[in-house]
Amino acid sequence: MKIIGILLCCLGVSCASAQNFRKDFIEVYNNYKNRSYYTQEVMVASYENKGEKKPIHLEKGKIVKGKEKYYSKFAGQETILDGKQFLFINHTEKRMTYYDEVNLDLNELTQVYQQGLDSVGQDRITYLGSTGIYKTYQIESPKEMIKITEIKLNMKNQMVEQVVYYYQPIGQYKSTIYKTVIDYHLLSEKEPPIDSFNWQKYITVKNNVAVLNKQYKQFNLTQREEREFKWGQLSKQ
Repeated sequence: MKIIGILLCCLGVSCASAQNFRKDFIEVYNNYKNRSYYTQEVMVASYENKGEKKPIHLEKGKIVKGKEKYYSKFAGQETILDGKQFLFINHTEKRMTYYDEVNLDLNELTQVYQQGLDSVGQDRITYLGSTGIYKTYQIESPKEMIKITEIKLNMKNQMVEQVVYYYQPIGQYKSTIYKTVIDYHLLSEKEPPIDSFNWQKYITVKNNVAVLNKQYKQFNLTQREEREFKWGQLSKQ
């Protein structure tokens, strides 16, 4: 899920496309959607200036997919989907959001993704070439905070290998950092342990009402009744 969001974000930041770009991204998206299992390590490094090899910020995360299950952990946040039960944990802000019967329609998401691909124009994307099993594309967005996005695709396992964001150095979009590099490393394609999706360690549900477990009493818990889930709701609570 999180990978799909990153791909959609890349498309939204830019207005660019090419036939091969569209074809490759559809292959990658379908692979993520159709894989039963995978576990990825995610490493994010930010650099203050061009040419620097030591990042000013480094953070590690994790993504796990199971059958009708999903887990991600990054930057003090955890996302757990277990069938129709969904729990979002923000450790920094000490808050949780719980859905007891959420509907995530992958077919609808596929249509949104397809529309995003169809809407981009060809003039602002550059194919940077291939190296072995990798293909790299560059998307230019001169009027946005992220002026350039480079996306490396692993065409052997049909997954995103790396995303690099270059930020505006001047003007109203001036950034304090030069670039951010996000690396994805495939750890396993085997079925993950069931404990990977253990939302019960955070909350207990009795008579359809969620309550915080003792060790998380300091958190603020919101239980939502909507069945149609929207990612944007999480940032508004």
